[in-house]
Amino acid sequence: MVSLILQSIVMGIMIQSPPLLCAILTFFAFGGAYSIDFPFLRWKSNAILAAICIMGARAFSIQICVFLHIQRYVLGKPMAFTRSSVLATVFMCMFAVVVSVLKDIPDMDGDEAFGTKSLAILLGKEKAFWFGSSLLMMTYGVAMGVGASSPLMYSKLVTVLGHGILASILWLRAKSVNISDHEAVSAFYRFVWKVNRKR
Repeated sequence: MVSLILQSIVMGIMIQSPPLLCAILTFFAFGGAYSIDFPFLRWKSNAILAAICIMGARAFSIQICVFLHIQRYVLGKPMAFTRSSVLATVFMCMFAVVVSVLKDIPDMDGDEAFGTKSLAILLGKEKAFWFGSSLLMMTYGVAMGVGASSPLMYSKLVTVLGHGILASILWLRAKSVNISDHEAVSAFYRFVWKVNRKR
């Protein structure tokens, strides 16, 4: 594991792209804070810190830094944010909160036994499930609103219809989940990841 981290950092330095190196370092910093069992680390045991780690790794590191790397060092354009890059970053920030809530629901028994204060424990299983699902639906609504305001008809159609279809599928799936069944909630959590990986 350490050798992979070092290889990634060396590659980031060799490519001579500050945004890409920042992406690598940020990703490992948040990943380490999330999972390494050292004092003041292993943030996965706290709902808010876990969401911050997922946001930092997936929204900041991947969305922003990799976008800037591609803009400047692949396409040769000036580093400037576009509407689509801002939408993707906001979407992934909200998605980070959703997955940090949903992932803890099947683990509530173990978390309670180890004294972990996840949002699922604080809110209760059903409220946590519907909080996460509703937040994801609101995020799709924001994406549809941004798409509807696009001056390009093609972008407008694809963004509004695409996010509308995905939101409908996820909502129908959420309504069919037996929240008391750990496996059903885990399957829904995996489904949320699959659908959003295809965005």
